[in-house]
Amino acid sequence: MYLEQILHNNLKKSLRRGFVFIFAITTTFCLHAQTEHTWVNEGDNANWNNVDSWDPQAVPNSTSAIATFNGSVSPVIVNFSYTVGALHLETAGWTISTNSGKILTLNSAIQKKKTRSIFIFLDN
Repeated sequence: MYLEQILHNNLKKSLRRGFVFIFAITTTFCLHAQTEHTWVNEGDNANWNNVDSWDPQAVPNSTSAIATFNGSVSPVIVNFSYTVGALHLETAGWTISTNSGKILTLNSAIQKKKTRSIFIFLDN
């Protein structure tokens, strides 16, 4: 009986530790989830830095951000330096221009979906 109780208590402790470990890992992955921002070009002058140009209304500027371009092709102007985790180009013909001295940093490869895409950096 005594040995059975010790085994039961050890099993309960192990299950609690396992739950804490799984919770910690799940929380870590949730905190590092990527956020997709889709270009809707409803902002002023096609500027990357305008929140109205994106859905949801937030400028993508982090290593966990994904900037997605689909639908009607329009020029995109980068007026400030930004960092994004990835660019997703879902239709062909996009032109992304940077103003002099401004940089758009990518932390991973450009992903093309559905059709071939054209990606151009210009220094105005």
